[in-house]
Amino acid sequence: MIDTGNTSIQLVEFLNCGIGVLGCEFIARIFEKERVNKISVLNLDYNSFGNEGLGQLMENLKECKSLSHLSLAYCGIDENGVKYFSDYLSAQDITLEKLVLQGNPLKNTGMAQLINIIYDNTSLEEINLNNVLFGNNPEVMQNLVSLMKQNTTLQAYSLKFNFINDQGEFLYNLN
Repeated sequence: MIDTGNTSIQLVEFLNCGIGVLGCEFIARIFEKERVNKISVLNLDYNSFGNEGLGQLMENLKECKSLSHLSLAYCGIDENGVKYFSDYLSAQDITLEKLVLQGNPLKNTGMAQLINIIYDNTSLEEINLNNVLFGNNPEVMQNLVSLMKQNTTLQAYSLKFNFINDQGEFLYNLN
């Protein structure tokens, strides 16, 4: 895409393509500050690039002012990778409205970090945290409730297939 000079591309999807850390570095170059692009949707679902690939991707993504939908479902990002979202999701001038992290084992620790990062975010409207393996940790659940009270921009939370039960008990040790 860089070599074509085409700046009208709005949707980029590489689903289950075997993209690794190096691939994330190359994709991140599309979003370098000096490059003009109109990419509003980036979908990298089912590529196992993990935390290191996420770090490469976020290096330039934080400069992107056009992205509205980022999908990183089942990419092997765990609680140690959540920190890479910090600069991007904390920025006041981002345009990201939808973030999909479904199927990444964030667990309670990663959920707590992510909640802190997006607490004051004013662009996110929807977040998909299905099957990220968090459970009834009282602190995480209280922080999630606080987030839902505080952040009125974030209107849709997908939290299916996690370990939340109606008795507030721990089903698994997820920390």
